[in-house]
Amino acid sequence: MALFNTAKIQLKKTFFLLLAFTLYPLLIFFGLAGYFLEKHHFEKTVLTELKTVEKLISHQGELHSRELQSLITHYINDAALQKAFLSQSRPELYKNALPYFQTILGQDISHFYLINLDKTCFLRVHNPERYGDLINRYTTQEAARTGHMAAGLEMGPYGTFTLRVVQPWYVDGKLIGYIELGRDIKNLTGSLKDILGMELFVQINKRHLDRQKWEEGLWMTGRTGNWDEDKKHIIFDRTMPELPKELGKYLDLPHEAKVGLMFRVKMGNSTYRGGFLPLRDARGKELGEIIALRDCTEELSSRTMLILFVLGSAGVSILIFALFYAYTTNLEGQLQHTYADLHTEIETRRIAEKKLQAHEEELELLVKERTTRLEQTNSQLQQEIQERIKISEELLKSQRLESIGVLAGGIAHDFNNLLTVILGNINLATLDKDLSADSKSLLQAAENASRQAKTLTQQLITFSDGGTPFTGVVDIVELTKRVVNALLPNTMTCTYNIQSDLWLAKADKTQLEQVIYNLVDNACTAMNNQGTIEISCSNQDYDEQQTLSQSDAHKFVKISIKDNGCGIPEKNLPKIFDPYFSTKDKSSRKGSGLGLAIAHSILTKHEGFIRVVSQEGKGSTFSLYLPAFFNA
Repeated sequence: MALFNTAKIQLKKTFFLLLAFTLYPLLIFFGLAGYFLEKHHFEKTVLTELKTVEKLISHQGELHSRELQSLITHYINDAALQKAFLSQSRPELYKNALPYFQTILGQDISHFYLINLDKTCFLRVHNPERYGDLINRYTTQEAARTGHMAAGLEMGPYGTFTLRVVQPWYVDGKLIGYIELGRDIKNLTGSLKDILGMELFVQINKRHLDRQKWEEGLWMTGRTGNWDEDKKHIIFDRTMPELPKELGKYLDLPHEAKVGLMFRVKMGNSTYRGGFLPLRDARGKELGEIIALRDCTEELSSRTMLILFVLGSAGVSILIFALFYAYTTNLEGQLQHTYADLHTEIETRRIAEKKLQAHEEELELLVKERTTRLEQTNSQLQQEIQERIKISEELLKSQRLESIGVLAGGIAHDFNNLLTVILGNINLATLDKDLSADSKSLLQAAENASRQAKTLTQQLITFSDGGTPFTGVVDIVELTKRVVNALLPNTMTCTYNIQSDLWLAKADKTQLEQVIYNLVDNACTAMNNQGTIEISCSNQDYDEQQTLSQSDAHKFVKISIKDNGCGIPEKNLPKIFDPYFSTKDKSSRKGSGLGLAIAHSILTKHEGFIRVVSQEGKGSTFSLYLPAFFNA
């Protein structure tokens, strides 16, 4: 109980500090996040609408261009216009073109030109008294340069914008001149405001205008304007009666500083966000700017409401804190009494747990020792099982080869005796002087075939008891190089990796030559007689992987023959040492199927063994293990 009296439960302090440090930062974070996300979204919307203004202006220009082009196409095909232009009869041409102009005059089409090949004006249908001057505008130059229709917005000397479409005039495939229609663009902003809900101002830099002509243009077109409204620009078109005064600090900025600029200005009770867009003519020349303003008064009100909501939430949270404080004071008193009752029980359980833990540790130690012994026993058992499986497989293969060897040996001895008689008779027959050349040739072929058959019987004898090797001391390197040099074609090479202190081997030289011959021959075939064979000779201790006949032989001379040919499919690897198994063409001399079986039989009788590692498409490595010879 003394321990309990010194204990202090700081529930209220811990709980309220944790709640305050968790709730208030979250409240502030979400409030600021909502504020800035809403602000970012609105600015992104304004930027999108600014780009939309530029796209809509371009789109309207394309629509007007297509309309004017369709009209010009109709005029080009008028035979009367063609005839009058080709005859250079200006009165006749004016007579035939005037009805067309009167028809389109109500469509805001104010310019109708017929232009010669040298780009001089032959007839202004809208002003027939004026002709002969050079029409050297950008659209006319482009139509003459490309031979195709050219269109674009161009500013006239009076400060008006005209959409001009110039079409080359071809008659029977020959260019005779150009036809141009022009439509004055009187209001760029009205339709855009209806679509986007933005206030727009179109400004033209004064350096592109002559004040006298501009004022004359106002009188001619019935427009209004104030040259002195801004010192650098005149306002060509607008949707508001006047520019917000706060815009003045942005208007004098260089054009580069205005690209991508977003500003906020106030006018009356309204707040606007906006930016600048370049105003370009058909050749891409910047004539001025388009100022786009978006009313953001409602959005700013929403942000104010968001801030008020955050502040109100903070006040409510303080009230909730007070209620929780009162509740936790009562709860803390109850916990003090409960803690006193639990303390004694906890001490009792702690002593019992220590005793239980000691017993568990002792039991765990015993289980761990027993588990270790079981694992060791199991590992030894698994190793013994694998060794027995391997020994069984080797024994089965040896018994199978021995059975085949007995049969093959008997057949080979009898067949060899018959071949001896056949060869003797062939030799006697060739001694006859009365034989013709053809007969001698046939006897020679028969003799060659018989000798090849005799060679085959020698291979079969290898499987019988008559193939027991006569072992002696063999220099592996000298024997291997001699066989390779005799067998390898000129199209192939061989590299050697010989251990410096290589042991001598105990082997039958003749049989070992046959094994190496078969393996090198197989490597050449696998590589289509092209490339390089790698041969390695090294000393090898092989205590852990002895075969049935190696109970006393632990040291071997290893010969590895590696090729990078076609390789052996994985499914065929268990069968490659079976007699007469071959993937070669059995109809040719290449595929007897005895080479690897003979090699396996010879190595087994030498108390050695053969191993192969192969991957289809990458090559094979055959390794021969021969008992090493040491002086007693």
